[in-house]
Amino acid sequence: MRKTAAEVAMIRAAIGVAEEALLAATAALAPGRPLGEIEAAIKDIAYPDGRHINSAHFTSYRADGSESLDLPPHVIAGQVLVLDVNDVYAGYRADMARQIVYGAAPPECRRGWPTLWRCSRP
Repeated sequence: MRKTAAEVAMIRAAIGVAEEALLAATAALAPGRPLGEIEAAIKDIAYPDGRHINSAHFTSYRADGSESLDLPPHVIAGQVLVLDVNDVYAGYRADMARQIVYGAAPPECRRGWPTLWRCSRP
């Protein structure tokens, strides 16, 4: 099914909400700041046109590359975090995830990222 120009605009608006949330989370990272506080702040972003964040949550990667939900309660320098944001606008949803590191990423992560990047490209 082909989308109309209006539908494409609504999809882009939904994507824009997720992008803004990811940028806000990155700006909010600071050593010792509670991760739950950052998640809550993202969910509380208000949009007068009805767009809203459904969910925002952090996960992390272990050194072996596997994902972990067992996070430290606060931002730790060098911790590789994954922020997943889901939002909705006029019935259209966007779901984005980004890896975020406060400070320098551990060497084992920097070595693996080129492979992860290649695998995630269409």
